[in-house]
Amino acid sequence: MLNSPGFEFAPWLAPDGRTLYFSSYGHAGYGGADIFVSTRLDDTWSKWSEPRNLGPTLNGPGFDAYFMLSPDGKQAYYAASRTTNGPAELYRTAASVTPPTDTTKPAAPEAPAVARRALLTGKVIDAKTRAAVKAEVKAIRLDNDIAFNATVRTDASGSFQFSLPPGSYRLAAASPNYLTGTDTVRMVATLTREIALVPAAVGGKLELPTLIFAQGKYTLLPASYAELNRLARTLTDNPTVSIRLEGHTDNQGNADLNQKLSEDRVKEVRRYLVTRGVAEGRITTVGFGGSKPRASNAKEETRKLNRRVEFTITKQ
Repeated sequence: MLNSPGFEFAPWLAPDGRTLYFSSYGHAGYGGADIFVSTRLDDTWSKWSEPRNLGPTLNGPGFDAYFMLSPDGKQAYYAASRTTNGPAELYRTAASVTPPTDTTKPAAPEAPAVARRALLTGKVIDAKTRAAVKAEVKAIRLDNDIAFNATVRTDASGSFQFSLPPGSYRLAAASPNYLTGTDTVRMVATLTREIALVPAAVGGKLELPTLIFAQGKYTLLPASYAELNRLARTLTDNPTVSIRLEGHTDNQGNADLNQKLSEDRVKEVRRYLVTRGVAEGRITTVGFGGSKPRASNAKEETRKLNRRVEFTITKQ
């Protein structure tokens, strides 16, 4: 059905995995080569809708081909020549295509609506230095209704971009000398994400700066869970890695109580990571109380820097 007795070329499959745009000399059109669209009808690649001409807004008496949509789906780009053998030029137009209004000409079939998509932009950084990292980023569809898997590479600034059909996706960023970093997103509108990659080296240490506990207790507060979920995903995606969680307090109050508090807090972090699917044997814990300050304990502004949880990679 897609192929005619003539010549088809310049196929472009939209990010929904179902809408195919292509050019043809063989299907009936307005000139030499016209741009057509067809929709995949099931989960196979053998059943397609009857190809539809995108109409005279795009197609003319000469050559029209190499159709592609912008990442937000609002603009269409293509190459066209209005003479039979003349040079082609690049054009941009709105993605919406309508039938002709001139009733003296046969109306072209109306093109199906362009699949709605959302733009995902992001950046991959070093979790310790926050410097840009060149990485390969994959977007894997988690919903069962559409099979979708796309891969891009970041530019020199660590930036990446996807145009995705609405739904849930798992993002995975991989780069040499780093642990694979992952995130999950729900695409309904334009979204920006930052993926921080942990350097993959035994002995490498990283602080978990957003872990927050109730005052004087080991109870995790809600703001901590985003950080812990990212760490759980990192450990899940790097199954050979083991870590040591290290707890620290300031020097205020009883030293013995601070020591026990630091131990209880990292045990609570481990408990949560285990509930997220990380094997308990991959995580050891140690509490140092206030014995290893990172800053002065003289003032609260610097004292709070000493109340922290860090992890060290013990096995890669």
